[in-house]
Amino acid sequence: MQKVALVIRGSFSPVHIGHLRHLENIRHYLAHRYDTQVQKAYISLFADSHHKDERLVQFKHRLKMCQLATENMNWVHVDTWEAEQERQPVKLLDVLEHYLQLPENNGIRVSYVSGLENMDIPEGTDNDEQMMNAMGLNGISNEDENKLEKYGVVSVDIMSSLGIGDTYECIGFNKTSRKKKEESDEENEIISVSSRLIHRYLKEGRSIRYLVPDNVLNYIESNGLFK
Repeated sequence: MQKVALVIRGSFSPVHIGHLRHLENIRHYLAHRYDTQVQKAYISLFADSHHKDERLVQFKHRLKMCQLATENMNWVHVDTWEAEQERQPVKLLDVLEHYLQLPENNGIRVSYVSGLENMDIPEGTDNDEQMMNAMGLNGISNEDENKLEKYGVVSVDIMSSLGIGDTYECIGFNKTSRKKKEESDEENEIISVSSRLIHRYLKEGRSIRYLVPDNVLNYIESNGLFK
C-alpha cells in the first residue's frame, strides 16, 4: 500500500463542511480503489494578495478558522508556507515541491487535490485568467501538467449544481485495472456548500449553522466577520 500526503489550496474564507467532507471522502476513495493510504493532508492557505475580493477576510482570521475546523482531525495540518512567500502568487508545482522536501514526508508521495477551490471562487470571476488565478492554477503549462502526474492528482468534479453528485478522478495513481484515469462509479454525495453560499446567507441575515463547524461559526460571530 503506497502512502500519500494530500495538498489542498484555497482562500478558505471561510473553511466549511464541504472542504472537510471531501477530504474524508477522498481518503476513503483512495484507500478502497487505489490501495493508497492517506497519512496526512495539508491545507495550504492563499495569501491575502492572491485575489482581491471584499469577502476575503484577513489571513489571520482564515488561518484561525482552519485551525479550529481541523482541531479534531489529527491527520489534517493547516500550513502557512504558501501565504508567507514574498513572491505571490506561488506556482502550484513550487507548493508541491515544498511539501515533498519536508523531512516528515520522506518516503511519502505528495499529491494535489484539484477542484475544491471551485467552492471558493468569488462571484464575478468571469474570465479564464481570473478563474485560473482564483483556483491557484496560474502559470500551469502543458509541460507542468505532465510533471503533475508524477505527484498524482485527485480531481474533484463539483457536480452538485446538476444534482448528480460530486465525483472523483485520479491521475497518476496505479489501479488493478491498469487504467491511468478512472472516474468513480460509486454513488457520491452531493456537497453543495460553498463560500459563496455562506457569504450570501450572511448578507441576507440567514443562519449558517451546520454549514461550518460550530467553533468556526462562533469565531465568525465573535469577530464580526463577513459583515
